[in-house]
Amino acid sequence: KYLFHLLKSSNFQNDKDKLCTGATQKAINNSNFEKLEIPLPNLATQQRIAAILDQADAIIQNNRAIVQKYDALTQSLFLEMFGDPVKNEKGWEKKEFSKVAINENSKRIPVKQSDRDEREGEYPYYGATGIIDTIDDYKFDGEYLLIAEDGKNLLFRKKNNAFMAYGKFWVNNHAHILSCNNICNLKYLEFFLNSIDLSPFISGIDQIKLNKASLDRIPVIVPPIELQNQFAERVAMIEAQKQQAQLELAKSEELFQSLLQRAFKGELN
Repeated sequence: KYLFHLLKSSNFQNDKDKLCTGATQKAINNSNFEKLEIPLPNLATQQRIAAILDQADAIIQNNRAIVQKYDALTQSLFLEMFGDPVKNEKGWEKKEFSKVAINENSKRIPVKQSDRDEREGEYPYYGATGIIDTIDDYKFDGEYLLIAEDGKNLLFRKKNNAFMAYGKFWVNNHAHILSCNNICNLKYLEFFLNSIDLSPFISGIDQIKLNKASLDRIPVIVPPIELQNQFAERVAMIEAQKQQAQLELAKSEELFQSLLQRAFKGELN
């Protein structure tokens, strides 16, 4: 366990990276790997250090589980209030997506990487699945729903394909951008889209895409706006608690890394 933790430390990883070879895919061969040195205290000290690191890692896993429980709670709340969005057991009215939000795609302006490098700033620059950079200006100011327009994530969903953006920001042409028309709460729409299978509306094999025409024809169940707003308010309360849990998770991860560094240097008393 002592060795297991040390191999994950940034000091060891940095030493390993210096001995990696290869242009496109870095790797370390056996010969170079065997040249790496690690601090090797006596066995009793190794066991004591491993026990401390195990305890710190357990705190991380506990905090991570709490964050995941908040995610599960919001999804459970959606199902409790609105039912299965596909089966629609509660018989809510249905409308095409084009009727439940205002599409703002015409206001998007992509900025290539080389230009962004010269325009670093304080404003988030969004792509298909979230913030990918910052920039010195903004094109949107307010509360919007962003939806991935292309990319494999539309099928594999390692991240949410619909997500909220607040304040002043810029969006490239890889994400649809929607504003509210008072038929659907944007937070409700975010959860609705992340709860359904988008594959029937996706085109392409090598270049997977959810174009505007396909997005517009997605059927959306439309509960009373008052109920949607109530859902958004309850989610906001849960997300505030989740944010606090994420801060605790970040602190525990920082503590763990500090302990790793000290252990690697022989300073963990």
